[in-house]
Amino acid sequence: MKRGPIARIILYLFFAGLIAVPLFLSRKSSQREAAAAGGGENAALNRYGFYLTEDSKEAGVHFVHQAPVLDPQLAPIIRFDCRL
Repeated sequence: MKRGPIARIILYLFFAGLIAVPLFLSRKSSQREAAAAGGGENAALNRYGFYLTEDSKEAGVHFVHQAPVLDPQLAPIIRFDCRL
C-alpha cells in the first residue's frame, strides 16, 4: 500500500510537533519559575503563604554531610571518584 507525499508530510509534521511541544512547554515553565523566584519574601508570601529563612548558624547547628562507609565487599563495585 503506497501513500502519497502529502500524507508523509503530515506524518512528519505530527512527529516534529510531538518533539517540539515538550521543549516549548519546559522552556515556558522555566521562564515562569525564574520570574517567580526573583520576588523575595513578599512574592513567596503571596504565592505560598509562608517563606523559609536560614537560621541554623544562629541556632548553633553546623551540619556537614559525610558519605557513609559501605560494606568493604561492595567497594570494588561502588566506587565514586569525586575529584574534579
